[in-house]
Amino acid sequence: MTQKVNKFQDELKLQVVKEYFSTSISQEELKHKYGFKGNSTLYRWIRKFDIPKPDDDFIKKQEIMSKEVRKSKSELEQESMIKKLESELAYEKLRTEALSTMIDIAENRFKISIRKKSGIKQ
Repeated sequence: MTQKVNKFQDELKLQVVKEYFSTSISQEELKHKYGFKGNSTLYRWIRKFDIPKPDDDFIKKQEIMSKEVRKSKSELEQESMIKKLESELAYEKLRTEALSTMIDIAENRFKISIRKKSGIKQ
């Protein structure tokens, strides 16, 4: 009986090793996710690429940074409100420019002053 050997590309092996070190996923979960067998397969790949295991401080910092990247519901709502307000502001700027252009055309064509003059009335 022959044993089936999975052939993984080096890029995929490296990706699995990096995922193992950068996340809290266990070896069993990775085996299930990527479909490789054997208890020492992952460790052979680690030795193959000569990647040192990160220390505990590095892992804690990565976990903290990944938590900071996740945004809360209120932050997401605020960001969507900001985007909405920015698009409304851009629309109003275009509208103001269009109205100003219409006034300029009307003043030139009909030779009348439409805009209010600034300054003191006499």
